[in-house]
Amino acid sequence: MKWVYNLTIACYHLLLIIASPFNSKARRFLEGRKNWRNTLKDQLENKAEADLIWIHAASQGEYQQGLPIIKELKKTKPDSFLLLSFFSPSGFDAFDQNEHVDAVTFLPLDYPKNVSAFIDLVKPKVAVFVKYEFWYNYMIELYRQKVPLLLISSIFRPDQMFFHSMGKFYLNALKLTDHFFVQDEHSAALLHHHGIDQVTITGDSRLDQMLSIKEEVWTDDRVESFIGESLVIICGSIWPSDWDCLKRVIQQFSDIKVIIAPHEVSQEALTLYGGVRWSQYADEAGDLLLIDQVGSLKYLYRYADIAYVGGALRGAVHNTIEPAVYNIPIVIAEHTKNSKFNEVMDLKDHGGLVTFEDEDELFRIFEELIQDASKRKEMGQSNLDYVMRNSGATEKVMQKLQEYL
Repeated sequence: MKWVYNLTIACYHLLLIIASPFNSKARRFLEGRKNWRNTLKDQLENKAEADLIWIHAASQGEYQQGLPIIKELKKTKPDSFLLLSFFSPSGFDAFDQNEHVDAVTFLPLDYPKNVSAFIDLVKPKVAVFVKYEFWYNYMIELYRQKVPLLLISSIFRPDQMFFHSMGKFYLNALKLTDHFFVQDEHSAALLHHHGIDQVTITGDSRLDQMLSIKEEVWTDDRVESFIGESLVIICGSIWPSDWDCLKRVIQQFSDIKVIIAPHEVSQEALTLYGGVRWSQYADEAGDLLLIDQVGSLKYLYRYADIAYVGGALRGAVHNTIEPAVYNIPIVIAEHTKNSKFNEVMDLKDHGGLVTFEDEDELFRIFEELIQDASKRKEMGQSNLDYVMRNSGATEKVMQKLQEYL
């Protein structure tokens, strides 16, 4: 079945080529990988004889899961060379070059020739893949070249391809991984059931990262001027589908301030949401502030009394850990795919996160939370307690990772 996998990669590549003249994301995906060998070779020039540690994340969310590990590696192995790769253009483009990594690149598509060329060039001492990055040819080649592979913050479910009868070849490649750091007991049990015992339950490393961000000193005069003494609802990572519901509900409340942080900050999206733009704010009157720059939401939540997290109406709710660390209640849309996100279900089970089915229910939830400060405090404390109980993944990963360095 390996040929089917490789054919799927080829078909995906072909679809990107066909779509690229009309789709900016497809175009960016391909452009970012042009001449990747020469681009990467240039970045590796100052590597010298340092051990290279390769960390791979799909996009920005997975990078946030890997970041606590990256920071610890830079602290404990300052002479090592850290290479970060992204699959998604949005992850690569949102990356803010910092002191924690020495080079950043797009991951070449998972063709056997690409893979062998990439690993031959990079020569990693160890590879660390984040969450769902299970690339068959990369796993095989890393094993062939005797490069240890660790998977961190992973989640496994019975419906994944490895556990189907036709996915046995993929499961065999998965078994070559040197160690799995999984988020929950269900994932560990599933791996054990399929003969994989090199497993440690660590929880989600994003919790460590968000606790670190919470402790950073961060203020914004524009936001503070905008909100004054009002109660604040921050709607984070929202899409037009979220706004269709939110705008009609929010209009029914007075004496509150609303901060909108769209998932995409294109000109078209910003025009849709209206309000006063954050980058242009100068003490204007108004009840809606539009965040028109990326990267600040994880800090902005500290100003919120209530958080609405977008994406669930599309079947992929965004980061609920970001607001949870600031001990505030969280509201998201109900969706069957919410169950894919462990933290969402856990926060909901513990009472700090609520879901709505329609506009009427969203109105009732907002109305109760706006009027009942004790309810907000109770739900917020539940969220913070969850974060504190489940933090500490970084230390567990680092203890094992040191064995390979």
